[in-house]
Amino acid sequence: MAANLRVLKFGGTSVANTSAFERAIQIVRANVDAPLVVVVSAMRGVTDTLIESFCTATTQGTAAALVQLEESFERHAQVAHSLCSEAAKCLVEDYRREVIELLDVAADN
Repeated sequence: MAANLRVLKFGGTSVANTSAFERAIQIVRANVDAPLVVVVSAMRGVTDTLIESFCTATTQGTAAALVQLEESFERHAQVAHSLCSEAAKCLVEDYRREVIELLDVAADN
């Protein structure tokens, strides 16, 4: 069975926006005939923006760091709105709150 296992990994530009997510969904649906593992990492630019925002939080505070992240938060919200249920939209808001809490910790240290 392990010989038939497929692993599909999406990240960066392959999950950059709604149309990219739709393409990834089509690829996953086309591969459901065998055991499948799907890995989804950060949308394009998000990892770098998170790192930069945490550096900003340590020197300029949470508010300045949040300015850097706003575009990323908005892209996540747009994709959730376009493709997902209300539960997924709530997950995006949970993600936002968790990041803000972490920025606050970074700003205080």
